[in-house]
Amino acid sequence: MQNICFLLDGFQSNGGIGRVTSLIANELCRDEEYSLTTIAYRKTGESLLYELSDQIKQYYIYENDYSMTQALLYKNIISKLKKILQREKIDILVACGALFFPVAILATIGTKIKCIAWEHSNGNNVSDHKFQKQCRYIGTKFANATVVLTKQDLKIYKCRYSTRNIYHIYNPVDQKLIRNNNYLGNNKKIISVGRLCYQKNYPMLIKIAKEVLDKNEDWSWDIYGDGPDKQEIEMLIKYYDIEDRVVLKGQVNNLYEIYQKYDFLVMTSHYEGFSMVLLEALSNNLPLIAFDVECGPREVIVDNINGYLIKPFDVKKMIQSVDMLCKSGNLRRRFSFATLKKNELFDIDIVIEKWKKLFKNIN
Repeated sequence: MQNICFLLDGFQSNGGIGRVTSLIANELCRDEEYSLTTIAYRKTGESLLYELSDQIKQYYIYENDYSMTQALLYKNIISKLKKILQREKIDILVACGALFFPVAILATIGTKIKCIAWEHSNGNNVSDHKFQKQCRYIGTKFANATVVLTKQDLKIYKCRYSTRNIYHIYNPVDQKLIRNNNYLGNNKKIISVGRLCYQKNYPMLIKIAKEVLDKNEDWSWDIYGDGPDKQEIEMLIKYYDIEDRVVLKGQVNNLYEIYQKYDFLVMTSHYEGFSMVLLEALSNNLPLIAFDVECGPREVIVDNINGYLIKPFDVKKMIQSVDMLCKSGNLRRRFSFATLKKNELFDIDIVIEKWKKLFKNIN
């Protein structure tokens, strides 16, 4: 039996890392060859948004919200992490996100524990945290393997870091999301999902929503998520006088059930790693519209087949594309039907087999 441990921020927010880690950990623990442990950076007191199997052991390092600099310099994160790893006799530690690459590597130095650096952003993005570039370099240089989410990232990493131990594994579709093609597309509602922060580019989305909804008075647009830019976004919605038609729904724990109430999804991100939101909407047979930013959208959306890929950041073209989907039920249904074939790439059985192969062959 291999003892696998995932190190991440936590499972309390509508974020892609917690979501996909819970999917993979839950699936792995069904195999008797694996024992699973998760270590969250902090315990917030909030309930978990993503369920973990009772067979998975769960730990957290801190009860308070320390910065990583504080944790490294003053709060003994390396010794705390190493103590848990040794107690559980971990064989492989998977660091989920570049922020955790250095601490995972430092905690496994001098042990027989193998370390995997699992990238969740794209290789050219350095805006998630202050030392992202340095963390990524440490991960690729010292980890036993690095996992990236897209084919484009695989090329970026191989070119930039000149190492053979880089692997591409897609995030999986949650089987709970997949439904038969009973899409009707007659709700007249648009959905966007994601943290209310710079990455998701909501100020541009609100501008687009204003133009689209003025042309389609019987449509509405809901946004799910929370974050530091909430007040700014609320002010923009009020400024454009669309408060009754663009609604911030906040962070919810039943997101999976919600997609089916909408006709299509729109994303205006500055950048992505591999968007779980696009994958979830795809699994619900929703047509998709997104800017063709690095690196995830082009791996989920086939332009004019299951949605639209728009040149970044062509607001005029985005408005036209959203407007076309609002006005044509036949177009929405054609795009929806095409999502069925695309889903096969992200089948969880295929994804899990790739992880198992990596665990078996890591050295």
